[in-house]
Amino acid sequence: MENQTQTPNPVTPNPAPVSSQTVYAGFWIRLAAYVIDVIIFGIPCFIISFIILALLGINGTAKSGENLIYVIFAVFWLPINLFFVTKFGATPGKMFYGLKIIKENMAPPKLLTAFVREVLGKIASSMLINLGYIWAGFDGQKQAWHDKIAGTHVIMTKPVRGFKKFSIYLIGIFPLLLVPLALFAAIALIAINPAKQFAQANDIKRMSDVNAIENAVQQYKVDNNGSIPPEITTSSQTIGSGGADLCSALLGKYLAAIPVDPSIKTSAPTSCGSAYDTGYTIFQLPNGSVTVSAPQGELNRNISITR
Repeated sequence: MENQTQTPNPVTPNPAPVSSQTVYAGFWIRLAAYVIDVIIFGIPCFIISFIILALLGINGTAKSGENLIYVIFAVFWLPINLFFVTKFGATPGKMFYGLKIIKENMAPPKLLTAFVREVLGKIASSMLINLGYIWAGFDGQKQAWHDKIAGTHVIMTKPVRGFKKFSIYLIGIFPLLLVPLALFAAIALIAINPAKQFAQANDIKRMSDVNAIENAVQQYKVDNNGSIPPEITTSSQTIGSGGADLCSALLGKYLAAIPVDPSIKTSAPTSCGSAYDTGYTIFQLPNGSVTVSAPQGELNRNISITR
């Protein structure tokens, strides 16, 4: 009988997520792509946020304003990002460098995967001083934490040459140069503290205004045999047409203009007849003394004079 050699059936291995020829995109090229996305979408989103805050009359530098900026920013940025990731597998910045976000089947992520990657995953990557983003520079498959969470890879679909390659080095080095400048600027801002300087200047004006009103009342008292303007009562009232209206009693002879608190964006009244509000309060104590206060004080909450 002839010996017959049987050829074993070949075993087909499970397909790998990506081929051995796949080139993963590292940290620096992804950073450069992100900077381009920020220029294209991020800056306009922040401008829109500040316009909306201005229309709503909200101070963008206050804590509540900052939080609202991030909410508005996310509302505009997130749908745009999800559209590009699910439709093209890349944002404009990644398209510029020929990068693509893929799943194990080499296809762009579906909406749920994209949402997990772009929202939940990037929240995780942002923790611990953005360690999750930096991880892509050391991982074997160049995956950031949000890639690992969503099961995605970022690959290079074509070589990067010429200006595009130079731009990666430029964008990579430029932030490193900005770090000491940013630290210096932060130290300078802490030392100067412009917000505190403005608040201090406002409180100095308040003290000056309170003193001027108190002096005018005391001069009125001297000229009127110890009597104070009848508008001043034992109850604290705001100096203005809706409270203690001292305009006719003090304006002209004792004050060239009725002082107004800096928080009230109107000019100091120089004539009587129109409605006005100074933001300052006044009342008479049982012993006959008069107290003038500035309840809107910023650094000093107890700005008042009693004589």
